Amino acid sequence: MGPESLVGLCVERSPEMMIGLLGILKAGGAYVPLDPAYPEQRLQYILEDAGIRVLVTTESLQGWLTEGIEAICLDRDQEMIAQESTLSPIGEATAKNVMYVIYTSGSTGNPKGVMVEHHSVMNYLEWMKVRYSLTSKDVT
Repeated sequence: MGPESLVGLCVERSPEMMIGLLGILKAGGAYVPLDPAYPEQRLQYILEDAGIRVLVTTESLQGWLTEGIEAICLDRDQEMIAQESTLSPIGEATAKNVMYVIYTSGSTGNPKGVMVEHHSVMNYLEWMKVRYSLTSKDVT
């Protein structure tokens, strides 16, 4: 996996969601959030449109996957995941690389992917820090 490799992330809001998200980013990829509450047709459209070949999910949420998608299940694949190195990978992504792709409703009726780069997220967080006078003691 290299910078801007798109990886789907379809899990319920949970600690596992954060683990999956951070794992994708630490490996140098970009994540595509997929809400498990979406209709299967929408989920499949997003996978195909984004060209996703790897999906981080849980065993109970993978029933809608089509052939050709590799599912890494955070619950089922614990043994395999535990065998991976615990060392932090050397990141190749830069501020100009895509961090995530969020799908909007789309004015044509089909969802449209919007790519967000790392520097855009950092700019937003910096703006929030200044605008709301956030300190290291604040939690948002």
